[in-house]
Amino acid sequence: MASSKLGTSSHSENENMPGSLTSCLITLQDLTYKIQSFSSDLSREDIANTIEKALHMWSNVSQLTFTRVTTPGVKADLNIKFVSGFHGDNHPTDGPGKQLAHSFYPSNNRGLAGDMHFDDDETFSINGGRGVDFLWLAVHELGHSLGLEHSYNHPNSVMFPYYKGYRPKLRLSSDDRNGIQHLYGKFAYTVT
Repeated sequence: MASSKLGTSSHSENENMPGSLTSCLITLQDLTYKIQSFSSDLSREDIANTIEKALHMWSNVSQLTFTRVTTPGVKADLNIKFVSGFHGDNHPTDGPGKQLAHSFYPSNNRGLAGDMHFDDDETFSINGGRGVDFLWLAVHELGHSLGLEHSYNHPNSVMFPYYKGYRPKLRLSSDDRNGIQHLYGKFAYTVT
């Protein structure tokens, strides 16, 4: 499992820019997200809390903000699903131990921009349990949804293309921070 590959859709690799950036980004900085389906491995509460932690990792170093949408019929900028096999996007999941998830870059994927699809045939865990660490995977896939490509030259980067196992006290690397800040600016502290 330690060498499982992560997937993205519709991108080209650029190893010379911080965070390996795509040419597309979301033009908004206040984004909404919706968890449209859940995994059988984790509770709904654990999934929601982990997604929120992953979003905070990116918003704590950039000017992005995220608000969860739970109202049926209301659209969101980022849609999160747990899927299995063929699920309507021409990128079927491949079962356990291979590609763990795939995401769609912003603005160049009609109807799927920013969406994240986690392979529900994988076993997910939280805080070092048995299975793929869901926090690491969520942070990685969110990076793609926000416009970051894989970071091949930085093995400690969250955007490194291979899952290397659970990392206690997960943090963004300087390469991750530089990439997201290049796209969306640095976090702005306000004093009131």
